[in-house]
Amino acid sequence: MQEHTIKHIVESHYGHLEYATTDRKAILLVIPQSIKELQEKILDKLPMNLIMTKNGATKKEIVQSLTLLMDFHDRITQFPGVQPDMIGGIFLLMRRCYEDKKHPTGVLYYVRTISITETVCQWNSCSSNFIYATLMYDLMQYTKLPTTYLVSNFGAEITALIERLLSVDLQEKYKDINFVSGNFLKKIVQDELLSIFFVKFAARVHDLNHAEGYIQSNNQELLKYLVSETLEVYLPLAINLFQKKRSKIIKKLEEAVKYAQEVSEQTISETDKHANNYKQVSETGLHFL
Repeated sequence: MQEHTIKHIVESHYGHLEYATTDRKAILLVIPQSIKELQEKILDKLPMNLIMTKNGATKKEIVQSLTLLMDFHDRITQFPGVQPDMIGGIFLLMRRCYEDKKHPTGVLYYVRTISITETVCQWNSCSSNFIYATLMYDLMQYTKLPTTYLVSNFGAEITALIERLLSVDLQEKYKDINFVSGNFLKKIVQDELLSIFFVKFAARVHDLNHAEGYIQSNNQELLKYLVSETLEVYLPLAINLFQKKRSKIIKKLEEAVKYAQEVSEQTISETDKHANNYKQVSETGLHFL
């Protein structure tokens, strides 16, 4: 067995491997006595403060979310190759890591995740591994769940897809693409990059459609940034990629950004109105003094 293969197997079980510098047959191999106990400690020490939330979910919201999870489980397991046990394990992990925390949209993190995944599956044909990766990539982003944990529990292929989802930044790499040639489109299909675009577009549509959540959580500036980025990067890229072939996706992005703009403008209008009312009351009060 090759050295890198052995090293991969050991590290996926949270072990440590060293080869002697003089005699390659001599190795130092350290494996934890209880992997399950180690995994529990990893989950317990996740930096939950990285999750942007102020208020947890109410009991009613939690009950409703469990119903959504069960319904999603029934639908997603109808897709070819999707294993009920795997989906169940991912659900347990999401509930454990996210607890009752909410995304800035005001939606529970795991509810947001299943909504995005379902949209992606409606837009595009996905492999079972890509579905698993779409459900879990936010866990690495928001909770810093270690790669070793994912490799150990879900395998190297799914973990690699998760890392690929996180590595693709539309703003950084694809902002200035004005024309998508046939060769480029063929390449991104082969590299599963197109599927990643679907995830990014679905997430943006979801978040903009919950624009009021950003207002309620005092994240107006973040909402403005998302609207601007969608108009400057996401929409042009979607139009160049799909043109008339997937006009539904372009329409969803257009509708979502329009809705977010309306929510943002309405908030500014109401803020100005309250400010004027306060000014009038203050001036009136000064007059009677």
